[in-house]
Amino acid sequence: MFDKNIILVDDSIVKGTTSHFLVKALKQAGVKKIYLLPASPMIKWPCFLGIDTPSRNQLIGAHNSLEQMRKKSHAIT
Repeated sequence: MFDKNIILVDDSIVKGTTSHFLVKALKQAGVKKIYLLPASPMIKWPCFLGIDTPSRNQLIGAHNSLEQMRKKSHAIT
């Protein structure tokens, strides 16, 4: 992957911790550009029926725009 441009598809971005970790690891591996593509809309509200999501203050999409989320993940787009 050294000196390559890659597309990283994530099923959902809930808290932003996994995507941040993956982008960091890929950059350390020498990837030139990382395009992060979430496969679902931003999660802005917790859901306690079915999948137990964190409280609203832990959801990255609840208080950030797409641009702010991109900057926090350190991905290109």
